[in-house]
Amino acid sequence: MSTKPALIKQLREELLSGKETIVLDAIKKIRAEGNRELIPDLVRLWLKEEGAIKTELTNLLYELKDNTVTEALIELLDEKEFIPAREQILTIFWNAGLDTREHLSTLARIALQGNYMQTLEVLTIIENLDPPFPEEEIMDALIQLKSYFSNPEAEKEEKFKLLQTITTIIKVHDDNQILD
Repeated sequence: MSTKPALIKQLREELLSGKETIVLDAIKKIRAEGNRELIPDLVRLWLKEEGAIKTELTNLLYELKDNTVTEALIELLDEKEFIPAREQILTIFWNAGLDTREHLSTLARIALQGNYMQTLEVLTIIENLDPPFPEEEIMDALIQLKSYFSNPEAEKEEKFKLLQTITTIIKVHDDNQILD
């Protein structure tokens, strides 16, 4: 394991080996070595596995503390392969306590596009963020939400109240920033 690309290749091969002991060993190595390039592989495996592998992957993903993986996870939310698993991916953000303030507008879009449970996950993430939020992210999120609420049919949606709460939280953070 002399070079980083060689290590990543080896770990990827071990993850895909299909042999539980090898996969579990690879997860331990990834926990020690860590690399954001492996996030899609880890999430892909997490979504399809059961038993000990699923448990170890859940522990690893929910204990991520390196905010450089935030970008990799955000990117997964829009990849066609992972769109059906958005709800599960969103749980990683709040369980791991990852900082998503720089992606507030993306989270708002996901809440608007998603189903009730995805919207609930986004609300949980936003509720657990510490201010300040980037002003541009606040404005982009509020524009998207305002557009949604301008539709008279919006009130009929199951996630309407969740989106109202998301909007309120964002507005409060925006108002607080103005006062600071």
